Parts: sequence; structure tokens; C-alpha cells
Amino acid sequence: MKKLLYLLPVMLILLTGCKTKENLGYFHNNTPVAEQVVTRANWQLKIEPGDELSVYINTELPELTATFNLPDRETDTKSYFVDKQGYINLPKVGKVKAEGLTTTQLAEEVTRRVAEFAEAPTVRVELLNFKVSVLGEVQKPAVIKVPTERMTVLEALSEAGDLTVFGRRDNVTLIREEGGEVTYHRLDLSDGDLIKSPYYYLQQNDVIYVEPNDARRDQAEYSVNNSYKIQVVSAIISGASVIASLVIALAVK
Repeated sequence: MKKLLYLLPVMLILLTGCKTKENLGYFHNNTPVAEQVVTRANWQLKIEPGDELSVYINTELPELTATFNLPDRETDTKSYFVDKQGYINLPKVGKVKAEGLTTTQLAEEVTRRVAEFAEAPTVRVELLNFKVSVLGEVQKPAVIKVPTERMTVLEALSEAGDLTVFGRRDNVTLIREEGGEVTYHRLDLSDGDLIKSPYYYLQQNDVIYVEPNDARRDQAEYSVNNSYKIQVVSAIISGASVIASLVIALAVK
């Protein structure tokens, strides 16, 4: 009997796995041909309030350079947080509108402002808080810190160890905050047109949720039901044992 109980979960996975076998691949619908060229959407991130930026300003004169940068003994850089109004406040330069710009555009704007005080300045701007979260039916759910300014859905899933066999490839949810509102977008990893989606490239604080398939739900339901049955049987056995002990004790007396 015990061997049968151990084998039941395995049998359940094998049986339900047969139903989902065809859904384990990627891009098996509308697979692009080798010669097809896909025009990708603009992936460049736009700066948002709350973002953390590294801004380094350099000029031909070291003593002048120091006046444009907050002090940091190790790297000569310091992070700036974009305020609720979308501005950063730079030494000597003052407030600069950052919201809605790319880091390249912000660097150009800061360069223009610094040029009023120094000749031939150079400016480097980097986004420091680009991270995404991946959870659900993946091998390694995690918050992923992105070292560059570009990451795709597939790259994020790869960082999370890829989907498990229980993850639905045709119904991955991307949760994104846009214009102060949280939005939900469905992505189908089995569709070759995924790379044309405006949500193929990720943005700051995106959340990817991989929904479990029917096999996982069946397995979970079996585990819950089986656990309940074991608890009931255990309780009955314990109760019977107590009653038997009482009967024996009374018989001895």
C-alpha cells in the first residue's frame, strides 16, 4: 500500500504531463522564417521619478570638474535621485529636468548647461536602479539587477533559470507601472511575434509572473487531498489506540 502511495504522484505527473507536452517549446506558433527581418521597438529606457542616476561631469580643468560633482573619494561620482517633479539637482548647474528623457538625452542637456561655465565638457549618465522581478513557475524566482539599460523578457526568464515544465508558455503576465497606474499585459512565449511586442523589452521595476499549468494544479490538488486523508487516518488510528488502551486498562482492573 505504501509503495502505491509513493507511485501515485509520479503517475499523476506522467499522465498530466502528456497533456502539456506540446506546450513546452517556444515560438512554435508563427515561427519567423530565417530571412525575415523584424523591426524592433525602441528599447531605450525613459527616466522616471524615483530613479537613481549616476552623473559624472568632466572638464579640461580638474579644479573646475570638482565643482560640478558631488564628492566621492573612490569614484568621483555620486548618485542623484529624481524627485517627484522629475528633476535632479546638480552642483553649480542647479535643477535639470530628467523625467521622460533617456540617459543619453539627459547627458546632452547637462552638457549644454555645463558649457555655459566651461569649455568642451563631457557628461556620463547611468541608470543605477534598473531591476526586474521574475516569479511563478520558474527555476529560480528572483529580483534581477540589470547592469545595462536593456533586457528582454527572454533574458529575464533565462536569468531565472527558465520556466519549469509546469509553467504556461502561452500565458505569461507582465506587470508594469505606467503613468502612475499598474497595468497587466499577457505575453505568449509560443508565438514568434513576441519580439514585435512593445513589452518584449523590459522597463524599471517590471514584474514577470509565469502562471502554473493544469498539471501543476492537479499535482497541488492531489497533494492537499492526500495530506488531508493522511491526517484523518492518523487521527482515527490515534483515537483507536487511546480507546484500546482504556479498554485494556479497565479489563486489567
